[in-house]
Amino acid sequence: MTNIRITPKGNSNLLRPILINGLFSVEECENIITNSLNQEKKETLNQEMQVKSIYLNLFSQENQILIEKIIKVVNEINASFYQFEITNIYEAIFLEYQKSGFMNWHRDLGKRNSGGSTRKLTLSVLLSAEEDYEGGKLLFKPNYNFKEPIGKGAVIIYPSYLLHAVEPVISGIRRVLIASANGPHFR
Repeated sequence: MTNIRITPKGNSNLLRPILINGLFSVEECENIITNSLNQEKKETLNQEMQVKSIYLNLFSQENQILIEKIIKVVNEINASFYQFEITNIYEAIFLEYQKSGFMNWHRDLGKRNSGGSTRKLTLSVLLSAEEDYEGGKLLFKPNYNFKEPIGKGAVIIYPSYLLHAVEPVISGIRRVLIASANGPHFR
């Protein structure tokens, strides 16, 4: 019997986050912050990690332009890099990292007992300027470092199964908007 070696063609982007600087303007970032902090909300504060979470109603009238922009960029990046089957944008969460705020290593796969994740891509919009806080860097495993600085209004899109964390904020406040794009279970 002959050994057959099959080398899959593969997609080298499946472990790579994509950075788009300046997708959202400073004014758009300020509007997202204001709308997030002022809406009737389901708000939680994780005392251990010092992170405030506000679940947004993405489909409200005030967020119409925001959701259209998110859908457009997710579709463009997905088509160019990941090629996942995406059916919808499920939710958006405004996160506010206070001093000492951090996020442990995790994957954005959703509830553990849900029969498998339907989350495909995570989109992170940086709403704070680099000078607004110190620390709070978004980290990935396998180790991936962006060569360029990440500014206010930048978007980072990555497969939801990528292991990532946020290092502790040393000073200031780090604000981000996180959205997830979903589709059928991975096969």
